[in-house]
Amino acid sequence: MQKKYLFVFLFSFFLYACQTSHQQQALKLLQLGNAEFKKEQNEYALQYYNQAIEKDKNLAEAWNNRGTIHFNFDEFETAIKNYKEAIRLKPDYTEAIFNLSNVFFAQKNYTAAVSLLDKIAEKNKDSSKIFFSRAKNYLKLGNYKTALKDLNKVIELKPNFTAAYDSRGYLYLLIGNFQQAKKDLDKIIMGNTNADLAFSNMALYVYFKDNNYKKAKEMCQSAKNINANEAYIYNTEAYIDLTNGNLEEAKKNIDYVIKNHKNNAYSYKNLGVYHFKNKNFEEAYTYFWKAFRLDEQMVGFYPYFLAIYNQKKLTEEEKKTISIIENAHKQYADNYFDNNLNLSLNFKQ
Repeated sequence: MQKKYLFVFLFSFFLYACQTSHQQQALKLLQLGNAEFKKEQNEYALQYYNQAIEKDKNLAEAWNNRGTIHFNFDEFETAIKNYKEAIRLKPDYTEAIFNLSNVFFAQKNYTAAVSLLDKIAEKNKDSSKIFFSRAKNYLKLGNYKTALKDLNKVIELKPNFTAAYDSRGYLYLLIGNFQQAKKDLDKIIMGNTNADLAFSNMALYVYFKDNNYKKAKEMCQSAKNINANEAYIYNTEAYIDLTNGNLEEAKKNIDYVIKNHKNNAYSYKNLGVYHFKNKNFEEAYTYFWKAFRLDEQMVGFYPYFLAIYNQKKLTEEEKKTISIIENAHKQYADNYFDNNLNLSLNFKQ
């Protein structure tokens, strides 16, 4: 009997030693993966994370980091599975929850992202990145009041965070508070040599507030001089040109974005406006609908859409289409530019 007890004890000790050895090996592989990740060697990092998980399937950090690699590869569903497994293993794993919210943001599932960020914001009240991320999601959802509250919190926590001022300046533009928008945008432009988005947003300010088209174009060029590949700059300039009636000038910027940035909803909205103003209503309809399918928050074309439909008898399918867009417009179009679209863009031909 004593020998049996001794055997069980020794066997248990052997299993524990093996388990401990596997855990140590997994941690070492995790460290190697992290080193490759820092060097932006994602393929090598992924191999190490795979091996780490093979050694220890309970290593939450490896699941989380592997999720980030898949996210970087735009493999969103695989990233989600990895992040969820990390969270299952460590329910209070803030980093994994935050990373999962980033995937949902990339998928335009802003409500789900906010739900996750709410969970970790309460316990991380000094984390500027959590509040900034939640503000971006609220901006996309059209919840400007809550987005502003979060951006104010970010700036309180991190007074020199340029992106927060940039986002808040843009938000102030959306709600028509041009005075506050100018303060934030001026702060960025005066103290930052990489203020491409601030210059772009300032172009909106000087055009709509000061009615200075020439200055707005100069601001757009300043933005391009800093970042010649940023789609938002070209879209903004196209929008300004469309409102000013310079259709072919707008078309150049629209074409650039469509060529260089796949599935950019804003560019297709602008292309719809371009065709509408050229009275090519069927083409306009096609591009407006494409913009909406790419991003249901892209509803600023709704007055144009109505104008197109008012010119012909609607089919049942078209009635369903306009109903869908009308509901989205009610939800998301609570901003200065969309609310004043019928005036600023003179859509009535």
